[in-house]
Amino acid sequence: MLNRKLAAVAIAAAVALGTTGCTFISPVASLKAYDPADGVNSNVGAIKVRNLMILAKATGEAAIFGSLINQDSGAVATTVELHAHSSVETPEIPVQVGAGEKLDLGYNGGQALPLSFSVKAGDLVEVHVTVGADKVTLNVPVLDGTFTEYAPLVNAITPGNGATAAPTTSK
Repeated sequence: MLNRKLAAVAIAAAVALGTTGCTFISPVASLKAYDPADGVNSNVGAIKVRNLMILAKATGEAAIFGSLINQDSGAVATTVELHAHSSVETPEIPVQVGAGEKLDLGYNGGQALPLSFSVKAGDLVEVHVTVGADKVTLNVPVLDGTFTEYAPLVNAITPGNGATAAPTTSK
């Protein structure tokens, strides 16, 4: 009788350990940080870069979309420098983000930053975001209007769109 009880306890313990043992050795996937959007995220100095992506037309015209958030108590001058395929050098694009403000590039009435070179969907463009002495390099994906939510933004891209007017900040 004692053997049966011990056997039952041993089997129950083996089943419990066998069905839950994986969680002891596997990392919890939901604790890993990831970008929950199509663009890329980063922090550089007092600036948070959120959902940075490039949208392009089939003709190669493209612009940078995303958000820059200043968490500092003073205005921050930010520059965005682009390198496509590490072979195209482009000038820096100066951007001013006010104290505690969010600058939307291509959203909420904000102007997207136009590219001076052509790209196609599927490319990765090396983008350097600089704030003072801090600099971060991001591999930004190039998307097109395949997704319906991006189609209006892609259709609004025109040659030189936004080249002369500086983007404005919003709260």
